Amino acid sequence: MILFTCRYLSTILNIRKKVITMKNKKRVFIASSLSCALLLLSAANTEANSANKDSQDQTKKEHVDKAQQKEKRNVNDKDKNTPGPDDIGKNGKVTKRTETVYDEKTNILQNLQFDFIDDPTYDKNVLLVKKQGSIHSNLKFESHKEENNSSWLKYPSEYHVDFQVKSNRKTEILDQLPKNKISTAKVDSTFSYNSGGKFDSVKGVGRTSSNSYSKTISYNQQNYDTIASGKNNNWHVHWSVVANDLKYGGEVKNRNDDFLFYRNTRLSTVENPELSFASKYRYPALVRSGFNPEFLTYLSNEKSNEKTQFEVTYTRNQDVLKNKPGIHYAPPILEKNKDGQRLIVTYEVDWKNKTVKVIDKYSDENKPYKEG
Repeated sequence: MILFTCRYLSTILNIRKKVITMKNKKRVFIASSLSCALLLLSAANTEANSANKDSQDQTKKEHVDKAQQKEKRNVNDKDKNTPGPDDIGKNGKVTKRTETVYDEKTNILQNLQFDFIDDPTYDKNVLLVKKQGSIHSNLKFESHKEENNSSWLKYPSEYHVDFQVKSNRKTEILDQLPKNKISTAKVDSTFSYNSGGKFDSVKGVGRTSSNSYSKTISYNQQNYDTIASGKNNNWHVHWSVVANDLKYGGEVKNRNDDFLFYRNTRLSTVENPELSFASKYRYPALVRSGFNPEFLTYLSNEKSNEKTQFEVTYTRNQDVLKNKPGIHYAPPILEKNKDGQRLIVTYEVDWKNKTVKVIDKYSDENKPYKEG
């Protein structure tokens, strides 16, 4: 009886265990099914949101593109109506050429910019020539034992730039920069051309009119003066940059002073002429290093004339200061414009093709510029 009861109880327990297991499996199946459903629903929502976002982004992009295209059309329309920096009103344009010539013997460099202005409202050819480059100082200390004042200093007292039209009355110089005499340490001027052959110039850098073509000049000339000489006419213009009161260290002396850069010391000897003068690192920049010119010429040419030649000359004049080395009472000697070097270049302009070429070049020494 007891054995039967035990088997009965064991059977009941096994049945309950199977039922519980089946219920658990059912719960797991239901939970798994529910999780899959949730995942599918989430994926569907994500895809829908993504599609919606893509649609919004596409709409936004199309809106931005349309705005950009409209803005671009506005800019293009504006550009069509507003002259650019190289435009001269309607249908006008500028063609630029550059020629560079360096001469090793004189240590002078000519760099010329030729701007051909094509203005359909003007009955002549127009050309702006900007004369740039460098004229090195060629500062020298020399020893001349045969002389009592044996220590020499050669320094650039004057720089000259000369521009002339060669034998052609159909090409004329109508304007130039700079003009007259300028004594400021820095020179700034702006030339502006307007359609129809109108032109203007002002001091400083900047356009004089929003509808004009402008060209500026800017250079340093501390302790020097720029003088546009009286030789200027419709075919010839000349600029002189001349030393005035020269400042070095704590000293200020005029170019005409015999004691300019003078130094009296027992350290100086015939073999070391530089010790008879103030240290060169104290000298003004145009004495120590050289001059970088920027001069401008505005020309017109009759359209019946196809070619014109221009002669451009850069010159360096040198004063010579002569001192006696050592402690002494002998006065120094000043010789103005004692020496000079120049570079002369001939350029030919082809008005029809708007081209420039160098056709001749020569240089010489012991040729200081002299007025007249």
